[in-house]
Amino acid sequence: MVAVRGIINPTRLSSLVRPVSYDWTIYTQQASRKISSLTETETKIIKTYNECSTPHYQKLPIVFKKGNGIKLETVSGSTYFDMNMAYAASRWGHGPIPSEIIESSHGTIPSQAMHTQSLSEALSLTNTLFSKLIFNPNQEQTKVLILNTGGEIVDSAQQTFKRMYGPENTVIFIPIGNFNGRREFANRSNDSDVTVGVNNNQLNIDNQRRCFIEFNNIEQLDLAVKLAQKKGLNSAILLELIQGEGGVEPINKDYSQQISALQQNSDLFIIADEVQTWGAFPSKNFGAASHFYGIQPNMFLAAKCISPFVPVSIGVMTNTTAKNGVYNEGGTFSGNPLAANSLKYGLNKAFQDLGNGQSNLDLLYKRGSERLQVIQKAIQNNPFIEQVRGIGSMGGIVCKDEASANYYHDLLLNSGRYLNDKDNICGIIQKVAGKVGNQRIIRCTTGLGSEQSEKQLQNHLSILLSEPDLFPK
Repeated sequence: MVAVRGIINPTRLSSLVRPVSYDWTIYTQQASRKISSLTETETKIIKTYNECSTPHYQKLPIVFKKGNGIKLETVSGSTYFDMNMAYAASRWGHGPIPSEIIESSHGTIPSQAMHTQSLSEALSLTNTLFSKLIFNPNQEQTKVLILNTGGEIVDSAQQTFKRMYGPENTVIFIPIGNFNGRREFANRSNDSDVTVGVNNNQLNIDNQRRCFIEFNNIEQLDLAVKLAQKKGLNSAILLELIQGEGGVEPINKDYSQQISALQQNSDLFIIADEVQTWGAFPSKNFGAASHFYGIQPNMFLAAKCISPFVPVSIGVMTNTTAKNGVYNEGGTFSGNPLAANSLKYGLNKAFQDLGNGQSNLDLLYKRGSERLQVIQKAIQNNPFIEQVRGIGSMGGIVCKDEASANYYHDLLLNSGRYLNDKDNICGIIQKVAGKVGNQRIIRCTTGLGSEQSEKQLQNHLSILLSEPDLFPK
């Protein structure tokens, strides 16, 4: 489902021009009141959370009870489509939990102190599927590091590179719009040792050996690598090929070619951060953005939709990288039988042959591409949405400004009134995901759904495409 706010029939747009004097504040307050209508139980749960949790993530006033794929049910019995989860495991719309995973959850969860058959099988499957992605000129054996979360695997990849050469001899370039670039740069923006990339031909490296650069800026990357070489530093780039939360901006062709050229000359070590992007591309690309864009990373990282039921993250690399850089990584229970069985299931589900040489990966990419085209056509005359961008199941709706983005966001969250009682969908959970100047980008994603959810998703899309009341008169 493409979670986009306020898409309507373009033939009816001319009569729906919004008056300049429309009061956005009043509307958003009304929307907030509507989604805040909570039961006593929900109010208690949220109150407890607010009292006990650090304020690190602003949640919607919705209390989840159970779900199937992207279809979620709240404590009060309301139903939502969670399109944030379409970036994760529920892309495939998983149905009933397989018996081996249920059995694993009922038994003992052993630590990493011992071997298990399920872990060895998961490692073998992962290595078989993804070894072809790795830059491996010497045809070495490849290795797989299994951890728990995307954050863990990304941090471990950086530590691995620094251990290979010694931290003081390295620099890791991180595009600011990439997920980790946005997070780290924002967290450290007040530190005196953090500035953007290159300034007056000086390389700005923080105390973690990171240098924040602009995404898709060939000249800055080339200069940064040359400055690192002058300092005798080994360079790596932590690269998210589609900046999902940075505004849904894909890597451009020239930038990807430059990165590969620097790698071929042994000037750049590529860490492909596909924690959010893996699974959005066809099976011929092994589901990977890096392969789609012609990049062979030295390390390939993935998480989220590789494992549908419990958090799992993976890092694939050559034996040399593993031997020289990986050291005592991971938590006590990473790679336990529950996680390993979930990983095997997720990968098999993604590559599952649906007939005619098509897998779930291929079907997801096809549907995502088609839906982005439908949206692009529908909003071409909409003065409040400037463009649709992205690729496959990872798209973004570029709104004119923050007010229009918030308007569409609130409408979609409360779009249940545009559905009949039988469908009983209260809304779609999605979020504004980045900005460019005054523009705001709403991330939109495609999920395959499960059972009847694909039909419901198509129904919801058709309603958004034809509902004129989505625009204020």
